[in-house]
Amino acid sequence: MDVSQRICRVVSSEDEAKIFINFYKMRLKREYTLFPVYSDDLNQNWLVVSGQSKQNSSFAAVYLKNCSNSKSNSGWINFGLGFKKNETNSKLFYIDEIVEIKSKKHLYPSVVNTGGLLRSSISTVSQYQSNSSYFQDLDSYYFYKT
Repeated sequence: MDVSQRICRVVSSEDEAKIFINFYKMRLKREYTLFPVYSDDLNQNWLVVSGQSKQNSSFAAVYLKNCSNSKSNSGWINFGLGFKKNETNSKLFYIDEIVEIKSKKHLYPSVVNTGGLLRSSISTVSQYQSNSSYFQDLDSYYFYKT
């Protein structure tokens, strides 16, 4: 029985991907051409660059699941750089509520021991609002729903 673990990451840009590619020494898997897919030498750390759109986020997650041969014990991370009015320092947040603004639907990712990370909600919007006092992005709702 294969119980090997995988951590799968979905990011929307090459800039966000570089952090993980460099840290885990990932290489581009040229056999996968729909989206750029990266993996480390042990095939435990995987990453897909989805581009920005709600459909791409969902499609890329399904694509990465298939490319990485991930099973139910795989961990999934949607990493992104967010914007919030009056936040001047970079901070890492654990998102425990995702709101799709148009439909007002809410999703609640499972909460585990976050090791002291700050928690926040995020709103998936169709267009960024520069005067917003809440975190916003373009695709978290669709990634998590998938």
